[in-house]
Order: sequence, then structure tokens, then C-alpha cells
Amino acid sequence: MEKFNTFSPTTTTDSSRDTLAQHSTEHSTAHTPMEHTATHVRLLEQDGARILVVADIRGHFTRLNELAQIHKPDAIVHTGNFGFLDEHSVARIHESYLRHIVEFSPLLPQHLILQISQLSKVSPSGDSVHHLSNDNVNLKTLLQHQNISQLPQLLSGELTLDVPVYTIYGMCEDSYVINRFRYGVYNVPNLHIIDDCNMHRLHITTATGKLQSILLTGIGGALSYHKLFHQGTTHNFADIVGNNTAVQDSVIPISGDPGNIWITIL
Repeated sequence: MEKFNTFSPTTTTDSSRDTLAQHSTEHSTAHTPMEHTATHVRLLEQDGARILVVADIRGHFTRLNELAQIHKPDAIVHTGNFGFLDEHSVARIHESYLRHIVEFSPLLPQHLILQISQLSKVSPSGDSVHHLSNDNVNLKTLLQHQNISQLPQLLSGELTLDVPVYTIYGMCEDSYVINRFRYGVYNVPNLHIIDDCNMHRLHITTATGKLQSILLTGIGGALSYHKLFHQGTTHNFADIVGNNTAVQDSVIPISGDPGNIWITIL
């Protein structure tokens, strides 16, 4: 069996700059980035086998299907902020983390982004930011009935992924949502999470009939040295699995808080 190189998507810094580690001998074809400047696209092709590498889709999953239609990949490998946010994430996530998520969201209308920006004011000296939120107008009230991720549509089946997608989770995700995938409460066809508990082997038949094997490994979250021994939010197991008594509790939840995920060695 012939083998492709091993792909390892990783998130490496507090600033959530995500990289895809690649073997130096990989043949690749560069492609035009998406319209949204925070998202990056690259097509890797060898002997007719095509892997589309995407970074920071941020919940805009219909765009993955659009890219699949354009580039006809065998699979998509994603790194960075994927958009693991459900309909309850806005209520769970602290406003400071939520601001960062919505600032780069490709799903929110421009007029709403402008309203959100007006909730903050930089001091005359430029060394501090004053938040102008109040009980009646604040970030969470502005985001009521807004779609910050298309994950709920994937979970309901209203939206499907046209090709297999393999992804790590980024820094700006909801830890409760990722844990629900980890414990099997959430499941989306064609979506495969790569983390410290899961690696995936992808088999692709090339144009010449050869079977290529790709081992996908990776880890998600920010690398913060002062948090390497910090698990983050203490999760109530029942809040993750609900009434699903068939779920095993032997798996360790991911480290982080709703809206802020990091790497730990615990």
C-alpha cells in the first residue's frame, strides 16, 4: 500500500494562529482564498487524489459545500476555529470571549457588527477599552435570534456536509458543544473530529487505481503554558449528556471554558 504523508492540524498560540504541519515533499496547488479574509484555502493534489485544506471556517458550513463543488476534493481537512457553537452557546460564553467570536463571524450582517462595535469605546490615551453595555443593550441581547454558527442546522439534518470533513477544534469554541461530540451526544454525518482521543486514517483511490493512505492526527485549542495543568470549567456530566444514560463517563472532558479552549497535559 502506498502512503501519503501524515497530516497534523494543530493550534499553537494564544492568538489562535493555526497551522497545518506538512511534509516538505508534499505537492500542492495554491488556490484563491475565500472572500472572508479570516479563512484560508489550499488544495493538495497527488496522483489524482485531492485534499482541500481549509482554515477558520467559523461556522459557515455551507461554504465548505461550495468549496467541495468547486474543487471536487476527496476530503476536506480543517484547522482553526471550526464553529462548535450551538443555539445555547451565546448564553454560556462570557462576553469577553463572545466579542472575539462575533468580531470575525462570516454569518453576522455588517450592520449588526457595527452595533456591536459601538458597545466599546477606546480611551483617549488608547491604553484601555471601556465597555458601554447595560442591562437593556448588550452583546447578548444584540445576538438574540442571530446565527453565529450553522452547527444547529447540521445537527438537525437541515444542512449536510457533501464530503468527509476532518477537523480539530480551535481556540474560540464552546467546550460544552465539543464535549457533546466527544461523548457521542452530538453526531454529524461526514464530520470527524481529530483530537487527543481520536486520529483518523483516510483511504483514497487515485486516478491510477492506487490506494493512498493518509493518517490524520492533531490537537486543538490554544497553547498557553500557564494553563498546561489547568482543566478549566468543571463540567456537570449531566449538563453534557442529559438523560443519555448509555454514555460512558470514562472519557476526560476537553480543557477550557465555553468560548476559550486550550491544550493541557492533564
